[in-house]
Amino acid sequence: MRTALLPALLLVVACGGATSGPAASSASPPSSTASAAPLVFVADLTSALPASDPESSCTGSVRVTIDPTKRPPLQLVTASFELVMRGCASDTEIVGAHVHPVNESGPVRIDALIDRLSLPGGAGTGRSTNPGVNPRAVDEISADPSAHIFNLHTTRHPGGGVRGTLRRGS
Repeated sequence: MRTALLPALLLVVACGGATSGPAASSASPPSSTASAAPLVFVADLTSALPASDPESSCTGSVRVTIDPTKRPPLQLVTASFELVMRGCASDTEIVGAHVHPVNESGPVRIDALIDRLSLPGGAGTGRSTNPGVNPRAVDEISADPSAHIFNLHTTRHPGGGVRGTLRRGS
């Protein structure tokens, strides 16, 4: 039995199976999940509503940070959102937010996954993360950020009413 294990052990050591010595310092192949620099987009948000509407003075900003590292098994990327709102009606409640092309009500390119965000006193901040973003949507937005808007939906305006055009940020 001992003589049968010795050739196998020698084969493992000869093929680099040892964890010390020169073989241990060799570079490993690049990982498919290697990190790339984050992509950042920002938008100044303003109301697209008539002046008589209680949410017409609602303004704010959004910062969208995309980690372009593709994660198996579906090769999706992650988008994080930082939202700052002010000047809104005291009962404003955000019920949805997303990025989509300008002058289109869809298709949504990146959903911010904001289900409910109350703005007591008409101001507030919120953060959300979407770990399931299609990298093709990111490529499209990155190629022309100004062709895309960030759109907020509220209980008063479920079709959206506060939005802003994306641009590259830092």
